[in-house]
Amino acid sequence: MMLFNNTPLQTYTPPTCTLKLWDKRPLFSRWGELVSLDKIQFELQFDDPRLLEEDQVTVKGDRLQLELLRNVVQTYVKKFLHQTTF
Repeated sequence: MMLFNNTPLQTYTPPTCTLKLWDKRPLFSRWGELVSLDKIQFELQFDDPRLLEEDQVTVKGDRLQLELLRNVVQTYVKKFLHQTTF
């Protein structure tokens, strides 16, 4: 008699992505200063090995857009996890 089913209820495959950040201030103005978050640019590449390079998604923006993206993803994950809890 089998008490437990070995089939998973849900399977989560983590996406493959690369996040790159740039400090857009001129090089000479950065010496001796901390990184200014106001001048940060980002590029987020979803590099799914199953897709052709031209079909992969890249998102680019500034610090405010990165913060907005973080908020959207955080809200989505919270809602998704809330729906899957028992």
